[in-house]
Amino acid sequence: MEKLIDKNLIDKISKRATKKLRINEVNFNTDLELKTIEYLKKQQYLEYKKAEIVLKNNFIPSYPLGYVLINHHDKIVGFMGTIFSIRNIKNKEYTYCNIHTWVVDRDYRLNSFLLLTDLIKKNITLTAFTPVKTLIGLLEKFGFKKIKMKYRIIFLFNFLKLLKKNQYEIEKKSLVIEKILNENDLNYYKNYLHIPCEKFVIMDKTIEQNIFLLLLEKLKKKSFKF
Repeated sequence: MEKLIDKNLIDKISKRATKKLRINEVNFNTDLELKTIEYLKKQQYLEYKKAEIVLKNNFIPSYPLGYVLINHHDKIVGFMGTIFSIRNIKNKEYTYCNIHTWVVDRDYRLNSFLLLTDLIKKNITLTAFTPVKTLIGLLEKFGFKKIKMKYRIIFLFNFLKLLKKNQYEIEKKSLVIEKILNENDLNYYKNYLHIPCEKFVIMDKTIEQNIFLLLLEKLKKKSFKF
């Protein structure tokens, strides 16, 4: 889902919220980060191991890892994770943020929307991939647009034959990759450097400029890995 901002709606909904709750930005290497991790470990709604994997996707350390909902007893009662990235499109930089790991204690779920209010006012592109059904309605109220993504599985036998002809070469060594990529692609590569996915480039030996960066994650659908 992709965000289309409705600032009037944000202000209207925020005024209805209880004054006993507040939103705090969670930055890396802070006491609040430690408290947030403890909250995520203790909450009963989501397996922490799954959340931990996503939290490691730290592209820009200077941006927050998420936002927490805090009650009047100074206790964390909700969390919304964020992954920020900078993308260069037609020589112009854009800031993107993907929302993930949205957890709110049952007694405070009527105020779940508060976790979005600070973030949605920023000049960024917001996305939420495969949100749970209970959040889809809330995101749509905040102006998110639903976008369906289609994919298909292709067996790359012809591709393998091309490699055998020695026209193409695969390179997986990071030191070599960093030397041959252009600045824009190198930034993408570094973002995923510490994320568990396949990273390599395909080089066309006949044309020096033909270099393709691939970032692949192994998925499993209906017991079939691809």
